Amino acid sequence: MKKTFLFILIFLITTLSAKTIIVAETGGDFTSIQAALNNVVAGDSILVKEKTTPYYEKLNFSVGGNAVNGYITLIAYPEEHPILDGAGVANNPASYTDDMIYAENISYIRIVGLEIR
Repeated sequence: MKKTFLFILIFLITTLSAKTIIVAETGGDFTSIQAALNNVVAGDSILVKEKTTPYYEKLNFSVGGNAVNGYITLIAYPEEHPILDGAGVANNPASYTDDMIYAENISYIRIVGLEIR
């Protein structure tokens, strides 16, 4: 119950004037987390649904949030447990290194509830 309340509170705070993007195997706005990250602006939230396999990708935050419009929030869909896994994934194209999540000179980002392997 506490988890659900916390999620709802975070969700409401971050989405009052922003859009919410759903990442899902089917039926979402995008099927990959990176595709969603490529389409966000300050204040947006990305809800990541669990799928049958992990999300095999390495992420690059090319934009961040700010003090006026708020955070970019990458958050697990309520009551779900999405997994981000770098096994077998080539170096991150943004950093040319093995970074799972790359965010150089970026502020105001949050990652909540994803398992990162």
